[in-house]
Amino acid sequence: TRYESNAAVGAGWVDIPVLRLPFDPNPDPKPFRAELITEIFSDLLDGMIAARSTLEQARLAPEDRVRANLAELWFDVDADGAKGPAEDLFAIVAGSLADPTLMSPTASGQPVELIVEFDAADVAWFVAYTHFLSGVSEFVIAFDPTDSIEQVLASRRIMNELRGFEEGSPVFFSPDDEAFIDAFATIYGALNKAPDQPRLARSRDHLLGMARHNRRFWELVAAETDDQNEWIPNDAQSAALGFELAEGTGEVWLGVLDDAEAVLKGELLVGFWRLGFDSGVNVAKLIEDPPAFDIVTWFQGHGLVQYMERGALVDWESFRQFSAMFRGQGLLFMVLLN
Repeated sequence: TRYESNAAVGAGWVDIPVLRLPFDPNPDPKPFRAELITEIFSDLLDGMIAARSTLEQARLAPEDRVRANLAELWFDVDADGAKGPAEDLFAIVAGSLADPTLMSPTASGQPVELIVEFDAADVAWFVAYTHFLSGVSEFVIAFDPTDSIEQVLASRRIMNELRGFEEGSPVFFSPDDEAFIDAFATIYGALNKAPDQPRLARSRDHLLGMARHNRRFWELVAAETDDQNEWIPNDAQSAALGFELAEGTGEVWLGVLDDAEAVLKGELLVGFWRLGFDSGVNVAKLIEDPPAFDIVTWFQGHGLVQYMERGALVDWESFRQFSAMFRGQGLLFMVLLN
């Protein structure tokens, strides 16, 4: 879908799932449609519902394994039914996670085998990930950016006409300066309105579901005594993809999830710069009665004052420990561990 109109091409700086995945530009793109971004996340949401339904029916015994060669996986980005050189899984996703030597071609020019054996613990990980992507999708759709994109496109056409530029197919979220400003205006315009509250609540519920299944994953993986081409290893195992997790990663990550869950449930408050150490913003109340996101009124405070109260604050110490563990690559491993 993105390839058709080069939507978010070169958007590696955008930390939004799906939009940040790289691909080679379409040399003959179709006109960009304002509703495209919402359609992408609507389709993703439907896909995650179907995937979760399948995964939740899986009944793997502790000794069961599903063996897969990830070197054979690819994405049909241009929908031509044939694998292109830039459609390899590693070229799109895994290159930032795996040891580069694992992706070196063999003498025959074919990629080396990269076998992963998925087990019962990994089912819980995949279910957690479907909840994560569903939560992101519901959040984006809750702030449906279609009208904001329409406004940005209309103003862009007028300005291009005034300066004598030929209007091509607009590209959002790309690295050039004008597209960056257009993307910022689009995001700000989408957020600066009251969102669809039921969708925002469903986004929260999916994130809580992610935390619940992630805990189940770490419970199961901690009990494993084998070391067979592991997807995400415990402290005594090694990862088939070649990355290394610091000892105690699971415990610290569960602390990150505990903090996030407590914030989403309103059990801990988020600190605000004008308040002390015994008051903060109740995110749970904000989700139940969401306002427009206005950077000025939120920073000053009057846009959030109705959600402020006295109570214990989240200290994010687990997140700081997690970030220190991975020396600047914490966000990358957060995506991996979901």
